[in-house]
Amino acid sequence: YGVVDFKNDEADIRGVFDFAKKMGIGTVVCEPAFDDWTLLARLAREYSLNIAVHNHPLPSKYAKPEAVYERIKGLDKRFGACVDNGHWTRAGVKTADALSLLRGRILDIHLKDLDSASPEAVDVPFGQGVSAVRDILAELTRQKYSGYITIEYENPNEFDDPSPSVRKCVQFLKDAAK
Repeated sequence: YGVVDFKNDEADIRGVFDFAKKMGIGTVVCEPAFDDWTLLARLAREYSLNIAVHNHPLPSKYAKPEAVYERIKGLDKRFGACVDNGHWTRAGVKTADALSLLRGRILDIHLKDLDSASPEAVDVPFGQGVSAVRDILAELTRQKYSGYITIEYENPNEFDDPSPSVRKCVQFLKDAAK
């Protein structure tokens, strides 16, 4: 569930976590603005929820995979990453390398393929861009990743009907799984 914004406030976090538990959600995706995660860690344990840190682009403090890793490495395994490879591709980060750094801490993935590695890049069906989706899937397979992969397709030229391109993405995943 997410990306969720909440304050470093017990009532605010409990409101999000109560909703997640009521809905049967096991992972809350967020991008905490605060640095002291003591309360977040305590409540994540209390609610038995995973916390996946999302990597929005700069100026987000979690834009780079190293920043996410440094933040979660000392925490228990319920803290991990929600990888958005589109943001990394736009920033020139090789996603397969970033996944290797975050090995064992990947909780969720927003998967994209982009037509270029620039801030202006647009989504294209998997396998038609520069994001090395096949390499990403290979790295996830090496890691025995068993979490969710969300097809995130946001091409502004296809907002009226992205279905044909999303179907191509699904077919790419099916073919890659053979």
